Amino acid sequence: MSPAQIIDACVLINLLATGEIKSIFDSIGRPSLICSVVQEESIYLKTGDPNNPKQLINLVPFLSDGTLSVCELQGEKEELLYVDFASVLDDGGSDDLGNCH
Repeated sequence: MSPAQIIDACVLINLLATGEIKSIFDSIGRPSLICSVVQEESIYLKTGDPNNPKQLINLVPFLSDGTLSVCELQGEKEELLYVDFASVLDDGGSDDLGNCH
């Protein structure tokens, strides 16, 4: 099995906007992970419709079918890295890097 890829909020939102996120991840052939902070940050997509400019993001179908999995920081080392990274990055990026390390 290929190593997992950790998806940040910007990438996730852009892939969701394509409407093809499942087929894109299926073609890559590796597990796709998001951190809990990324899940919380991924709230809306812009629609281009002036009468309904935002569409609420629903990740449940992608989590339920295994397209995405949520990973949490594990252990004190990752938590300390998260705090260090958070001092210079946003929470989602810090969470990603803490998990990657």
